[in-house]
Amino acid sequence: MKKTALIFLLISAYNFLISQDLNSVEGSWQGEISVQNINTTLVLDIYPDSSSKIIASLPKMASINHKASKIKFTEGTLSFNVVNLAYSFDLTLKNDSLHGFAQGMRSKKIEHISLFKTENPLRVNRPQTPKPPFSYKEEIIVVKNKKAKISLEGTLTIPSGEGPFPTVILVTGSGPQDRDSEVFMHKIFWVIADYLSSRGVAVFRYDERGVGKSTGNFAQATSFDFAQDLSYIFKQIKKHPKVGKLGVLGHSEGGLVAAIVASKNKKCDFVISLAGPAVNGKEILLEQAKQMYILEGKDKNFLNFEIEVRSYIFELYGKSKDATSFAQDLRAYFEKLQSEISQEKAKRHNISPKVAEVWILQLSSAWMKEYIKTDPYKYWRKLKCPTLVLIGDKDFQVPYHQNMPIYEKAFKEAKNSNANMMKIKSANHLFQICEKGSMDEYASIEESISPKVLEIISNWIKQTTNRDEK
Repeated sequence: MKKTALIFLLISAYNFLISQDLNSVEGSWQGEISVQNINTTLVLDIYPDSSSKIIASLPKMASINHKASKIKFTEGTLSFNVVNLAYSFDLTLKNDSLHGFAQGMRSKKIEHISLFKTENPLRVNRPQTPKPPFSYKEEIIVVKNKKAKISLEGTLTIPSGEGPFPTVILVTGSGPQDRDSEVFMHKIFWVIADYLSSRGVAVFRYDERGVGKSTGNFAQATSFDFAQDLSYIFKQIKKHPKVGKLGVLGHSEGGLVAAIVASKNKKCDFVISLAGPAVNGKEILLEQAKQMYILEGKDKNFLNFEIEVRSYIFELYGKSKDATSFAQDLRAYFEKLQSEISQEKAKRHNISPKVAEVWILQLSSAWMKEYIKTDPYKYWRKLKCPTLVLIGDKDFQVPYHQNMPIYEKAFKEAKNSNANMMKIKSANHLFQICEKGSMDEYASIEESISPKVLEIISNWIKQTTNRDEK
């Protein structure tokens, strides 16, 4: 007991001394830094009397509220670690500013940090995130996938009034996603649900398997597993007394999942694809790489070599009998490449044994195997129900020029006269209005999704679901 009390007193004394020292730098400090060749803003909030003492944020990256540890402030020099950012900081107070550097634990050193005190530090602003009071009701629904023996929890937003209402199920894109499809603090699906349900459309959004309050193993799931989940969800939501005509809206990979389900379900009244793919994963990944390097300003020679290497990797992957033979073939290919090109070129293009192992790991997942070979065209060409396809002209992840012609071909083959395809000007993959379309803009843009896109979706659903009732 005495030992515990002594430790408590020592900790209390340490916190008191640190608080006293930090009083001279209390407040918010801000400055521009470069993190892994990306220019961004660092904000330090120093509160001596709080339990956290120092909070570090990179608001342009939507990376906020990271607590500091191992804080020391002696002779005007402030030192601390921020584990979540993987950096240790050493900053010296000079002429009303904090100057110094940050040593990366897993990345390069950040040189020449200069932070200045400010009354108006940069904060993450997400003006479209819904705020109460809401004009609609919310109902939590749990759906059982009996085949997979998992449960999927979601939120049904129901407009005010008697109903039944036109209803849409939202299907998230690739990667583990919660019901809000949150990325960089953009709660995209909640924004969509709030907009639609405030205008007479019920919306069901749900946590993917293994995410949030849904059970199951996300890491082992493929697009077809997600399609199975959606099928069970569709059946249960269809039975809800407030649900009228029912359709599905999928973003990115969610568009493929929606197409798989709708192509086999005659009760699906409509489909909306937001940047969903129309070509297989191999083609998507190659074009993504190409567009990414163009955005980075890489020259033609760099681009051609990268696409040649990546194409051959996928060719090896397709030919290999099993994972072991692919791993052996890829290691041999990288070894051969290294012997044929200069060290400088190998470094520039990440040709090394270590990177070969990264490729092997990435291409070993069940999801990636299915994604590469699955052809969305075979599902889109089966759709007879009203379909809306939106793609941004600055979307480099599912490029308009690559995918929209395939959609046109698919709907022509399906003789689907109710298919509508639209290019959204200046929109990226998240349907934010942007300048370049690169991923580093996603966090810095305050808009979660273009109001124009929300209006298009809302109007189209209402026009489509009212068509047969007139």
